[in-house]
Order: sequence, then C-alpha cells, then structure tokens
Amino acid sequence: MLFDSTPADDEPTGKETERDVVTEANQRWHEVKDWQGDTDERTRSDIKFSNGDSRNAWQWPDKIYQERTGGASELPSLTINKTRVHNDIIINQMSKSGLGVMVRPTSGDASYEAAKVRMNLIRRINYQSNSTAQFRKVAEQQVDGGIGYIVLETRYVSNKSNDQDIYFRSARDPTGVYLDRWSTEPDGSDANYGFIFEEMSRREFNRKYPKWKNKVGSAPLNTEMMAWLTDKSITIVKYYRKRESPDLYVWWQEPGKEAQHWLRSELLEEIRGDESKTDIYKALQEQIKNGEIDGGTRKVTNDKVEWFLIAGDTVIDKGDWAGKYIPIAKAVGREVIIDKTLDRKGHTRPLIDAQRMLNYAASCTVEHVASAVKSQWLVPARGTEGQEQWKDANIKNYAVLTWQDIDDEHPDQPVPAPQRIDPPTPSPGWIKVGEDAERHMMMVSGQFQAQLGEDDQQSASSGKAINERQEQGDTATYHFIEHMKDMKRFIGVQLLDLIPKIYDTKRVLQIEDEMGKRAWVHVDPDQQEAVRELAKVQEEGEAARISFNPGVGEFEVISDPGPDFATKREETFNAMAQIMQANKELTSLIADIFFKFSDFAGAEELKERFQKELKATKPYLFDEAQDPQLAALKQQNQQLIAINSELMAKLADEKLKVRGKDERRDIEAFKAQTERMRADADSLHATVEALSKIMLTPAQREQLDHEVAESARQRFHEIDQGGRQHVYDMIQQANAADISNESASAE
Repeated sequence: MLFDSTPADDEPTGKETERDVVTEANQRWHEVKDWQGDTDERTRSDIKFSNGDSRNAWQWPDKIYQERTGGASELPSLTINKTRVHNDIIINQMSKSGLGVMVRPTSGDASYEAAKVRMNLIRRINYQSNSTAQFRKVAEQQVDGGIGYIVLETRYVSNKSNDQDIYFRSARDPTGVYLDRWSTEPDGSDANYGFIFEEMSRREFNRKYPKWKNKVGSAPLNTEMMAWLTDKSITIVKYYRKRESPDLYVWWQEPGKEAQHWLRSELLEEIRGDESKTDIYKALQEQIKNGEIDGGTRKVTNDKVEWFLIAGDTVIDKGDWAGKYIPIAKAVGREVIIDKTLDRKGHTRPLIDAQRMLNYAASCTVEHVASAVKSQWLVPARGTEGQEQWKDANIKNYAVLTWQDIDDEHPDQPVPAPQRIDPPTPSPGWIKVGEDAERHMMMVSGQFQAQLGEDDQQSASSGKAINERQEQGDTATYHFIEHMKDMKRFIGVQLLDLIPKIYDTKRVLQIEDEMGKRAWVHVDPDQQEAVRELAKVQEEGEAARISFNPGVGEFEVISDPGPDFATKREETFNAMAQIMQANKELTSLIADIFFKFSDFAGAEELKERFQKELKATKPYLFDEAQDPQLAALKQQNQQLIAINSELMAKLADEKLKVRGKDERRDIEAFKAQTERMRADADSLHATVEALSKIMLTPAQREQLDHEVAESARQRFHEIDQGGRQHVYDMIQQANAADISNESASAE
C-alpha cells in the first residue's frame, strides 16, 4: 500500500552490529588499495622528488648517490631543482582564484535574491575555512603528486550552542585518503564510500577518547599502516558510507489545482498520528489507481551518509552526516587506466629524467673543474733560482713576484718573464648536456623562458611571439586548472546541499558580497518566502537586514571561471589607478571610490575624508536634485516667467483705456495680445528645452519640463484671471463715470 508504514519487500531488515561495519570497511579498503596498487607509493615519490634539495638528496637514485658520496669518494652530487620552479608556476597561477562557483535558481519559488544570499553564505564558509591556504595545499599535492583532497566537516559555533557552521579543509596527506574503487567521476561525486586515515599522538587520543585509553594497539582495519604505530602516535580511520533506502515517488494533480510531488516517506511523516489525513490520502490513492485523477508513482532510493571512527578493529565513535554526498572531493592531475591498471601523476613525473640529467651534468662539470690542477706558471729554470715563492705561486697570492732576468753565465741572453698557463676550462660536453637537460624540461612541461622569468635570446623576441609562447605554456598545463575547477564545483554542490540542513534554526549571520557590501541575515526556517527585506541601507557602509529561509526553492551550482573577490578588488584598484594616472582631473571626483577598493592601512579613513569633501563641494554627485546646472536653469525660468507677467500687466494697462462701447473691442484685443505673449512664452520654453538637452541628463530634463509646465500653467491662469478682472474693473469705473456725468446733466 502507498501509505502503509510497514517496510517494503526490498528494505533492509535486521540490526547491523559494529563488527559487521568493521568487516565491511576492511573489505572495501582492501578493494580500493588493491585497485590503486603502486599509485600511492609513486605519488609519495613524486612529492619527495619535487621537493628535493641538497640536504635530502631526494632527486638522486639511492645507489648512485651512495657511490658518489659513500666511503673515500666525495664527488659532487648537486641538486639544481628546476622542477620546483616549473611546478610553482602552475600552483601560484591556480592560487589566484577563489572558490570559483556561482549559484542560480532553478525552480519557480527560487528567486535571484535567494540565490545571491546562498552565494554570499558560501563566501562566508569560504572565508571561515581559510580557503586560500586550503586550496593552495590541494594545488601543491595535485601538481607535485597527482592527487589532492578537500574534506568537508561541521563544527559547533560555541560550547554553549547547538548551532553548527560548515567548514572544509585540505587532507594533510593525500596518500591517506581513499575513495570508492568504482567511482568514475573526476571529482569523486559518485563515490559510495571513503576513508580518511590520520595520525595523532597517543596522549591526544587518550584525552579525546578516554574510554579507549591504552586499549587500541593495532593499526586500523589490519592495514599496512602497522608501521605507523609507535609508542607516541596512533593511526585512526574515519569511514564514510552511503546507505540507500528504498522509497516511492508519488505525484498527482487534481482538476484546477497545482500538481503535487511527494515521497512516500514524507507523506508518512505528514499523516503520522492524524487519522483524518490518513483516510484522505488513502482515498486519494484509490482515485489515482482508478484513473479518476491524474497521478502515478515510481520507485526511488534515498541516500543517507553515515560515518564511523575506527581504531584497530573497534568502532570508537559514529554518527550521521547531514549531506547526501560523501564529504570528500578530489582534484587529480592526470589519471588514466591502462590494462585495468590505474596510473595517476602530476606535473613532476614527466620532469624526472630531465631533472636528473641536469643534476648529473652540473655535478660532473664541477667535478671536472675541481679535479684539475691549479693554473700553473711557465718559466725557465734559471729564472727561478733562489726564488722560493715560485714553488707555490699558483696557490698563494704574493704582492710581488721576482725572477732572475739575467743569466750570470750568459749575460747577453736575458731570461724571459714567467707566463701564466691558461686555467682548466669546464668540459664542453657536460655543459652541452646541462643545456639539453634544461631544454628537455621546458619541452616536456610546455613552459619556456618567458614563463620562468629567464631571458630567452633564441626565440619569441616580439611581444606577439612572447604572448603566444605564454598561452602555449598555459594551455599545456590547463588540465590541472580544469580538474581543480571540477573539485570546487563539487564543493559548491555539497555546500548548497548542506546549507538548508545545517542552517535550520533561527540565528543571525553576517555575510558579504563580492563588492564588500555587508548584510545581516536573519535565518528563519518558518517564513513562507525565501528572502524578505527587514531594513534598507540608510547610510554608506551600513549593513542591510534581510530574513532568509534556506529551505525554500531549488538551486544549482555552476563553475565561475572569473577571479575571486580579492582578485576582482585588485583588478578594480589597478584599473582605477591607470584611469586616474591618465586623467588626473578625475582624481578629485573618484578618489573616494578608488580608496574604497584599496586594501592598505588607512584607506577607509581616506575614503571617508574624500567623501566629506565631495559632499560639501559637489553635492550633486550624490544627489541629482542639487545639480548646479539644473538650479541655474530653474532660476532662469523663474526670471523669464516674472518678466512675462510684468509685460502682460503693462500691456493690459496700455490697451484697456477705452470706455463703454469700445469695451468689447478692447477685450478682444487683450485676448489677441495674450495669445501672442503665450506664443512668445512657448518659444522661450523651446529655447530652454534645447539648452536642457545639451546640459542636463534625461532625468534632470524630465524634472525640469514638469516644473516649467506646471509653473507656466499656474501663472497663465493667474494672468488670464487677473487680466479679465482688470478689464472689467476699468469698464465698471468708466460706466460709473458716464452715469455720474449723465445724472449731473439731468439735474
């Protein structure tokens, strides 16, 4: 039955013991260990080789190094580690980018604003995890040895809170992390189990797990890591696994209503303890079955992730992981499977032979020169008679060297001056071998002199050629960057999955967007909408307040190839610096914005000082209503309106001096003159409008047009009413005078 709470036929029954867990973990670990074969040992060897120096001699084969340095022979065995330089070019380039993901909404109730809040929460997790150091460590492991891992975890906010935060960290030793042998995705996103082996001191182990103090004496899972166990340290393993539980996807759509999508487990939770709902859903099941309403079901599985901490053959701790993925993400260098054998490598492996060739050539060149005799003197025997300093003149520095320039037996035959014999020169053959070795390293890495910071006199002399060679080198090693992006995208997917599960209680968090704008987020899992604004920003630098429900909406993570926040700030800073340098007159206008993107001490104080100065001297930069050009045009418009009113009043006084029978003609004349004045005012308004189009922004023009039209309308109305009243008053006065004169005549 759809709503029957009894287990389905394919659901696991029976209780699993801790011994069963250890047995399963042991079998799986040996499975993945056998699959990886010698890969882990090669990874360790590659990491050692890339970090070789004159102290550890990791770049020399043990047998050859012993032959050159052991016993009575002390031959030069130099390490000229150019592999480190080639690797660091890639690592440092990768370290310039941040998490490199973006969040976008995918469902109707998922808004763009909610996606921005989630993205800023991911930035907060990124910052709390010190991601720069974590990703650099992974990049070093990936490039040097061929594999690096990020591990996600949660921690309590404080000792007095049940709230947790999300973090991620790099694995300390990449050869101590193992993922599902049957995982095929490059980032490990499809893994069903994973192991993390870590070493800790016995004192720390006894402190954290007092119940197991001095009771664990063998390596976890009976592994080859038995050699790691000492009196002072112990190795433990954290075993993650997915457990799939069968479920049923149920959907239906009643006429005139939206479609409903549920899992059977969710429905059972919904109707538990409510008999009325149980009856409703059972009736609904019958309607779906009989075809009365559109609906259906499909078998699905739910993933639940569990973890077990194993020491020796004992589970000492266990729990559930909130996410649906194994919380391990990997970044590989190059991984291939040939003849059912895994081979994994980074950037070091192809450089090994050329690097050893360079080391051997440099050592033999020094050996050749060092074993040669000191530069000697060529002088006749009779010239050094009685001159003892000539016995060691080739190894000591004398202020004066004298010789017998006259032979007593043959005074007519002068003795020539001693001459220095040319010193021994390095072997041209070994020098050529060293040059070939460097060339081979550049060829196999795809990185040439321009990238290594060296002066290349043989090729790529033009700017275009140098850029093409630079692009060629970046392209040759781009697979490292691409695999790192894959891992970061999977981290973003996991964070997106964890956010609504970890931030599921009411709390307040501070977030910051990519431009440095802060906001207080009130997490409220009970509100209906995804994001709701609580308080707007009133002043510069003030943080907004929003309410956020992380459980509303569906979202996805995509890769963002752009630089991270810090790099964008640097790019903005550099671009503005160049603009200000080329246009110095702009400095006083944009200095506050320039210092906003500066990270040196005192930049914030400089920004505030420049803002105060600009607000005092150029307030229109912050408020368009205070633009001086707009204010001048408004004043000019008022003056023109006043002049127009005065002219119309004078015109009325001049034209309306008639009486009695001429009153109608005068009124009509006044109207005609008023129309002409109106036309003059329209012409003046057109002139003002033409000027405003040149001097004002569209918003300022629209505001000015509205004010002029309104002012003119009101003024013309006043003038029209005033003019009419003036005419009527004059006519009334004239008529009154006529009546008075007629009355006097009659008397």
